[in-house]
Amino acid sequence: MKGKILPLSLTRPGPEWCMMSANRLSAFICLCLVWIVVLTFGFTNRMTAQADGIDPVGLHKLLIVYSEESVQEKAIMLANLSGHFRMTAEMVTLSDMTVSRTKEAEFVIFISSPSPDLRKIAENKLRTLKVPILWIGEPPGGQERNHKTLSAIRYLFKELTYTDRSSPIFRLPELGASIKPIVLAEASDGDQTVPLLVAAESRWFFLSQQLFGIPGKILEDGLHDFFGEAHEERHEGYIRIEDVHPYVEPERLIKIADLLYERNIPYMVAVIPVYVNPKSGEHIQMGQRPEFVRTLKYMADHGASIIMHGYTHQYRMSETGEGFEFWDSIQDTPVDNEEKYTLDKLDRGIAVLLNNGIIPVAFEPPHYTMSQDGYRLLSRYFSTLVAQLQVSDRTYLLTQQPPYRLDSKRHGLHVIPETIGYVLNQPGYPELMRPEIDQMMMVRDSVIGGFFHPYLPIEKLEELLDILYVYPLDYIDLNRENNRVFSDFAEITSSIDGVQVKVLDQVKLDRLGAPPPVVKKSLLSDLTYLVTWGIAFIVLGFLVLFVYILIRLNRKKRAAIFTEREARSR
Repeated sequence: MKGKILPLSLTRPGPEWCMMSANRLSAFICLCLVWIVVLTFGFTNRMTAQADGIDPVGLHKLLIVYSEESVQEKAIMLANLSGHFRMTAEMVTLSDMTVSRTKEAEFVIFISSPSPDLRKIAENKLRTLKVPILWIGEPPGGQERNHKTLSAIRYLFKELTYTDRSSPIFRLPELGASIKPIVLAEASDGDQTVPLLVAAESRWFFLSQQLFGIPGKILEDGLHDFFGEAHEERHEGYIRIEDVHPYVEPERLIKIADLLYERNIPYMVAVIPVYVNPKSGEHIQMGQRPEFVRTLKYMADHGASIIMHGYTHQYRMSETGEGFEFWDSIQDTPVDNEEKYTLDKLDRGIAVLLNNGIIPVAFEPPHYTMSQDGYRLLSRYFSTLVAQLQVSDRTYLLTQQPPYRLDSKRHGLHVIPETIGYVLNQPGYPELMRPEIDQMMMVRDSVIGGFFHPYLPIEKLEELLDILYVYPLDYIDLNRENNRVFSDFAEITSSIDGVQVKVLDQVKLDRLGAPPPVVKKSLLSDLTYLVTWGIAFIVLGFLVLFVYILIRLNRKKRAAIFTEREARSR
């Protein structure tokens, strides 16, 4: 039976109904406006959070437990890696692992010890937890001599075999008949093959202490499965033109820009705005080299994103490009008066670049060295770091090469790692970089990033690009990503729409970014210069004449002695 269509009533409503309808309509409109404001505010906050690299939805709690102080730096490296995931990490020693610290943990990673006693304590403490646990290194139970199975040289991962240096692998402990472990990676010494990365329900085992090389890459990729975050198989790449300072030849830079632009490859240029050589007394700001500045603008117009690579890339008596800047490499300690020194360098570097029309969107510390406090100071100015990471303040010699992007909760920085090294001016390069690229491809969402010095033959850059061409890479264009650079005199933002600069204090920008005043030589100074060199040449002439006279007198004396001896012999 079809429903009837009822006719609309044409009766005119009364005034009371109209007043009530108007009130309802007003309330309805107000409610809609409130919802629009709320939704807009929430959407704006979400977009802002995504622009800062922070997802507004809550992060999972990761507890990293390390058995003793000697492996603390491994714990730091794992905490850094957790920045690739929706994790916030806390690190504690085994002795400080309490119920209050474990009750909120959703994941636990334990870094094992050679000591059977410490492993037994860890096993007892971890047994009560009902969360996924990843045990790294020597497994629980037994004596250490029973754990070592072999020294692996080959690794089987994702149906492929990789060869690496010899590394000890430990035996998987007894898990019980009811547990069916899933072996995600294996290791072999050529005669026998054993598990390396194993998932046994909520208990996971990585049976090596090595966090670098191929075993390290297997662990770094396996963290996706441990944390339950199945990231897309997608590899990014970048080329960085390194150590570009005012003495670099513009012609070389233009050739590099044209090559990369022709191949439609966006790239990065690590710029040092001031060249310093304390031994020669040279101090050249980029504004004193107009052709250099024009060349950088040409590169920016042809696919380059600018990275600030320090202010002078030197410390104390070292030369730009050779020395460190934010770490005392002689003492192997943070620089003196670190906060004031670092903030001043960052202010001046940004100001010099902006004052010359060069807009940085990220930062790279010289030689990748910077203290942990230095990173936190840096995050006041830059949102993005393109570098490897110095692990601790104990020494600059231990750096971490993450395989993928990180949002470092410890430092407040988005990290884009360098992963394949740089082209050497030696036979075999850049072909010798291919094994590093192949290793990085083991990780499902790795960054294939390397750098090239402009003083090298451009043919070597062409060869590197040809090598990279066969890999499925999406090249990073920093200018079209969400980055921020901020100071009290200017703000820089980049996004899909490009790079924007907002000047906040033109006076301060000009003061910090202006080139040093040119000292004009007076007639008196020129005369003094000529007189000084004239005197020097006169003195040099007298010295030469004096030496000549001495030689002549010496020869005459020898001739006289010889003549006298001959006369006596007769």
